[in-house]
Amino acid sequence: MANNVVVETHYTQNMNRSLTGDSETYQQCNYQTFQMLVLSVVDQLNTDEVRLKHLHNIAENIEILSTLPNYAIYIDLLVKNFLRSLIETDTVFIIPSNAQTIRKQMIEIFHRLPITEPLRGFVKDILSPMFKLLTKENEENALLLLRIIVEYMKQFRPQMIMEVREFLQFVHNVYRQKASALDQIFLTKTFSHPTLTINEIDLSSIIEQICTSVKLIVKKIQNFPVQSSITTDETTNSTPHAVTDTFTILSRASHSVKLLAEFPVAIVLLYQLCRQSLQAEFGELVPLFLRYLTLQPSKEQKIDPKFNMEIYIEFLTTQAKTLSFLAFVGKTYQEQLALNSDLLVIAIFQLLDGCPPENVQLRKDIIVAARHFVSSDFRTLFIPHVKRFFDENLLLSTGYTARETLKALAYNTFGEFFNHIRASLSIEDLQNVLYMYSKMIHDSSLPPTIQVTSLKFLTNIAESIRQKGSEKSRDLLIHVVETLVFKCKSLAKQCAHLSNNSNEKTNAVTIPSINEVDVTTSTLNELVQNMNDITNREKELQRQQLSLIRFQATSPLIYTLSSNDCRTLLKVLVSSLRHITWILADVKISENLVTQPKQFVPSITILYIKFFKYILQCLIIFFDSTSTINSNGNSSTINNTTTITRNKEEKEIMDMIASVFIVMHKQNYREIFENNLLYFYQCANKNPNITLIMNTLLQQSPSSTILVELLLEFLLPRINEIGETNNTNNACLKLFKLVINSVVTTTLATENEKILQPYLKQIILRSIECAQLTQDPYNYFILLRALFRSIGVGNHELLNQEFLTLLHFLLQRLNEYQSCKHRQNLRELFIELCLTVPVRLSVLLPYLPLLMEPLVNALNGSSTLILQGLRTLELCVDNLQPDFLYNHILPVRSSLMISLYRLLNHSNNDIAQNTFRILGKLGGNNRRILNEPQQIKYDNEDFDIEQQNEIYIQMFFENESKSISIPLLKILQTCVDQLKSTITDQHQIKRQAWLIVRSVLSVLISNDDDHDLVTHLLNHPSFLNGTISQCPLIWNTNIDIKSSHGHILLLQCLHQAATCKTLTDDVLPILKSTIQHYTFVSLTQQIGPLSSETYDTNDTIDCSIILIDSIVSCYIDIDDELNSIGRISFETLFNTLLIIFNNNYQRITQLPIINYLIHTLCNHCHDRMWYSKQGSCRFLYQLCLNYFRKESNWFLENLNQILNEFFHVIISLTDEISSGTLDIISNMIKEFLEYYANIKLNENLNENLIELLLNYLFSPINYVRNLIYDCLRQLSFLFQQTILRLIEPFKNDLIKKFLSSNILPFKNQSLLYQITYLDIYIFFRTLEPKITYIQLYDDDLFKELTTFLFDENDLIKSSSYRSLTQQQLTLNMILLKKLSIRTLSEYYEQIEYRDRVLRLFYKILTTIQTNELQLIAYESIEKIFNGHQNEQLRLRFVDLYIQKIPFHDYEKLNLTPQIAQTLFYLSKLSPNSFDERLCEQILNLIRRLMQTIAQTFRSIIDTQNQFYKTCLILLDLLATLPSSTKKIIESLTILILKFDKHLMIEVRYLFK
Repeated sequence: MANNVVVETHYTQNMNRSLTGDSETYQQCNYQTFQMLVLSVVDQLNTDEVRLKHLHNIAENIEILSTLPNYAIYIDLLVKNFLRSLIETDTVFIIPSNAQTIRKQMIEIFHRLPITEPLRGFVKDILSPMFKLLTKENEENALLLLRIIVEYMKQFRPQMIMEVREFLQFVHNVYRQKASALDQIFLTKTFSHPTLTINEIDLSSIIEQICTSVKLIVKKIQNFPVQSSITTDETTNSTPHAVTDTFTILSRASHSVKLLAEFPVAIVLLYQLCRQSLQAEFGELVPLFLRYLTLQPSKEQKIDPKFNMEIYIEFLTTQAKTLSFLAFVGKTYQEQLALNSDLLVIAIFQLLDGCPPENVQLRKDIIVAARHFVSSDFRTLFIPHVKRFFDENLLLSTGYTARETLKALAYNTFGEFFNHIRASLSIEDLQNVLYMYSKMIHDSSLPPTIQVTSLKFLTNIAESIRQKGSEKSRDLLIHVVETLVFKCKSLAKQCAHLSNNSNEKTNAVTIPSINEVDVTTSTLNELVQNMNDITNREKELQRQQLSLIRFQATSPLIYTLSSNDCRTLLKVLVSSLRHITWILADVKISENLVTQPKQFVPSITILYIKFFKYILQCLIIFFDSTSTINSNGNSSTINNTTTITRNKEEKEIMDMIASVFIVMHKQNYREIFENNLLYFYQCANKNPNITLIMNTLLQQSPSSTILVELLLEFLLPRINEIGETNNTNNACLKLFKLVINSVVTTTLATENEKILQPYLKQIILRSIECAQLTQDPYNYFILLRALFRSIGVGNHELLNQEFLTLLHFLLQRLNEYQSCKHRQNLRELFIELCLTVPVRLSVLLPYLPLLMEPLVNALNGSSTLILQGLRTLELCVDNLQPDFLYNHILPVRSSLMISLYRLLNHSNNDIAQNTFRILGKLGGNNRRILNEPQQIKYDNEDFDIEQQNEIYIQMFFENESKSISIPLLKILQTCVDQLKSTITDQHQIKRQAWLIVRSVLSVLISNDDDHDLVTHLLNHPSFLNGTISQCPLIWNTNIDIKSSHGHILLLQCLHQAATCKTLTDDVLPILKSTIQHYTFVSLTQQIGPLSSETYDTNDTIDCSIILIDSIVSCYIDIDDELNSIGRISFETLFNTLLIIFNNNYQRITQLPIINYLIHTLCNHCHDRMWYSKQGSCRFLYQLCLNYFRKESNWFLENLNQILNEFFHVIISLTDEISSGTLDIISNMIKEFLEYYANIKLNENLNENLIELLLNYLFSPINYVRNLIYDCLRQLSFLFQQTILRLIEPFKNDLIKKFLSSNILPFKNQSLLYQITYLDIYIFFRTLEPKITYIQLYDDDLFKELTTFLFDENDLIKSSSYRSLTQQQLTLNMILLKKLSIRTLSEYYEQIEYRDRVLRLFYKILTTIQTNELQLIAYESIEKIFNGHQNEQLRLRFVDLYIQKIPFHDYEKLNLTPQIAQTLFYLSKLSPNSFDERLCEQILNLIRRLMQTIAQTFRSIIDTQNQFYKTCLILLDLLATLPSSTKKIIESLTILILKFDKHLMIEVRYLFK
């Protein structure tokens, strides 16, 4: 014993020593020590305690052996001794037992040996005995031995065919044995022999009965070693000295269920190594394994109380792994599997059915193994049993964890299976499959990849459904469509949620971190404050975390989709729906009533209506802003590559969405887009790229004509939205351009042209009308340009003919627009429109003079415009006679030729060459200009009456004796030009110009050293109390610049420099100081101690004039930035005045500088340019209501003058493009009147104001008259007086003006005068109370107005109408007819005219076919009847017409929309005239009309059809009549439902 201890200590110490520098003697000593330990372990004479201790020491240091140089001899020693000991000693099946512990640790040492190259030589020596040991060892040791075999075989791959063959035979016997012992495997066994000791029991009989470890209870041996006992129990039924021991009996390896679970892994490895040599042996295992898989305990065994669930689960685990092995070798042994295929199918279903719900991993292994079979050629074996796969309890069991965990794997596995066998499935099976995967699509707990796979599977299976061709096929396809639509709905909510979260993250307020202060250097207050800040921040963080926890706790347990997931799902969903829609369109409908194979029933149409709405909501995920939120919550910009990818994705999804609807029937097409067009428009205003859907539909759809018509009807009433400044996306403009472009690029261009033709005039006229009123007219002319280009390309006879009537009007207007000064891009657009009018040259010849000025302007424009002008000029030169062309060119010949010669030196070679070619074609005409005198331009900027006082700057150069003198005014003018330049790369030049201006300014304005004297001057009491001089004194400066032009140039330079973004910070302080300086000087000239009553015009300069002119010139400029700088300058001036005059507004308004400002602004209201007028009016408005709002007396004094100027501006800008100036000034006038009413709240209204308004009442301009009407109504409301009372003082004047109109016959007056005359009369007659002293009861006028209504052709030829264009005449004649009808209705006041008026209105209702005039006539008659309260009169009037209608004779009736509309108006006048009999006759008419429509339109109803329009009007009529009985309504309802079913009309169609 002592020797063993010494050996152990010596061995341990040597093992822990460094191996460097060891001598051979030391190595030999070390080996001998190790040898002594090994031999001690295998020596049976040693006690078990010693052997275990030495074995433990060897095991602890086994890794160190691999580092020794002579590692091989150590291994050799271990192999020879340990394996010999294991073979020679008997297997132990009982624990606790020292013998079993020693055997197990010996085997573990081999398992722990490092896998190194020296070990390779001993692999066969180790494995060969282990294969033999495996067959006789117990369960624990066998598991270790099998792991060693697998590890060594995997690493070293030795060729051990014989041993492997014997092992396979052993496995074969084990599996065969399990079939015979199945009834004993699953029972819980416990052996109890309390009266016998362990030595008295026959263990062999117990070992043969068990397949897993069991407990054995025996009588305890008193001298038995303590360590051999695990538990000690005192039995209650025995004597006090009777003690028992509990032992564990290990099963034999050949009986172990646990070992069976490890066999498949080992066999797979051995199969890979010995496949060629043992092909047959492995093949013999296949049927054996299949039979083993079918083994299952009976139901009686499962309900037996002794049934051991743990053994059963281990048994199922072995079967699952066996199934995995078969899946692995299935391709090699297909024949063996095929011969036993029925066993394979049974085995898989038994495993799925028998697997406990709580064992999730086991079920997963079974599904994974089954996946290999259902995805291979063996899938056909499962087709007869496919219905069992629809049972979720079989696939996923009833356990919650299993369902949630394995749902994705199971559905994905069997989804592929169903996909491969879909052609072999019956229609009922396909229905079950659809039901299963429809649920998967909507299951939010599944990952998005499974949902995508399910969507693709639905697409594939839809084709199989179509091929079945059964009655259920169409219903199943509709179910698929419904599933996809509702999935789109859920995705829409998810996309909106993602978008909102993104916005919340972007707008989230981050809690700033608190920096800790330094304790050593901070004060007490700083420390306390820092502690409070840290505490508050921690509380805020806790609050946010708590809110997040609450949100997570209340949120449903769903799979969160990312933006990319949503995009992927959307693309697959739309692609699937597109494919299914195409299939659905080809499936025939069994109903006999329907003759259109591709037309969907209303229930399907509603699904697509919903889909279109939902998909538009989903698209928000594609059109989010280009900034994304990173993981830290910060905003980052997407790079260009990502943006390009996103644009490509957007284009793809838009095309796919459009392709869903392309194959649809025209009727469905109309119903879908008619219901969703408004929502689409709203979405397009938010996300402009959505219009790509309409682009694709218009370009590719066979039903694009329907869409063109719907879009035109929808967009025309909204054309005013094109000019809205806050509408950045402008979907209206984009959709208009798409519709217009469809006339050129689509395959149905001819059909689309016919649809566009009736809308062409409305588009052009409404565009021009809105452009004159909106603040941003550019988009309207972009629309016209698109229209001109589309009509000009190709042969569009219909549109060309429609355009001819507008040609003169358009050319005239465009010439007027381009002759005014507008922003460069807008003016070039006007010129381009003039040159690209879409008519032939032969048609354009009478209007050729209107093209000459735009042609010259084009040649002086941008490169694009120059090329357009050259093309137009060359077209004229090539196709017109020289004499004819020369006569038209003559007015602009000089400017035209100068422009052409200038273009010869153009930097663009194409322009220069084209110009040279045109000059050659002109021949001698190109040189006639040389004989003409040159034009001399008058320039008054350099004119100075005192040129002897001109200031010059002398420049000296080195090595030169002479200097150069440059006029200062020229320098300043050059600086102005450079500062105005719009070239972007001249920042340095502008800065140098600013430095020159600043230098001149520093010399001009000197710094007065006597500051106290200046302060005393400005504080003089005469500024507050003295008289104000109207004659300023001479302004003495350092440099005697007597020219006001120099001062204006200097201030102009200052203001222009302030608009440069790079100079603003430097210029603004100096600009404000300069304005203050000029203000001080102006005031000293007009008020204070230095003011005087004398003024010498030859010797003085009024500084206030220079200052005001400079500020006003900025304020009225077209440049918005310069306007802002002018506003800043005036605010500086105004604030300076407030300081000096101590906020005395009354005294400020009396200053000459303010009077001159008002006078200047009023003068600028008469400028030619619209922006000068608008700027002047804005300035006047701000003076009155902002700057001097407190000075009401001053406002009242100037009100009439300002209003006069405002009305002048409105009159002068009528029919002009003025960026919304008319509406701006109209609003200003109304605000003036409201402010005026507040001032005069308790006083009488000033008659001068009413007189001013009445002076403009008779203006021939409609806009002015309507504004006067509004103003009078506003004053009436504000002062609580009727308009009759307001204009009472001017009664005689009004009567005189109306009487003066009778000088000439009414028909000989101009058209505008006629409209004005009648319009004012109708206004006065419609007031409450009426103005009765103005009457027009003239028999001649009655006849003339009647003639206007019915015989307009003769009147149009009269001389008073010849000056108007055709378009002007058409528009004004409609307005004149409306006014004539309203005027004629006033004749009913006179008794002698009543019968004539009623007969006339009866004729108007029955003969005039214009809906607008019919409506005016109805309103007028209704007004007559309401005014006299005569029901009998109503009845007689209506009955007179009804009696003349042959309701009983449909052919003779010749029912038209006009007749139906007349009936409708008559029913509103007298509903009681339509009795029940008449309602039944109308119902019969509707029935006849519907029959005619149904026979005419087999595919799609034309909404412009006369029968269709008539039917709709009669339906409205019948629905509103009180005499329509219940029977009539029921008959009508049944009729409409049958009609809708026959033509498959959607439920929300117009007939409903």
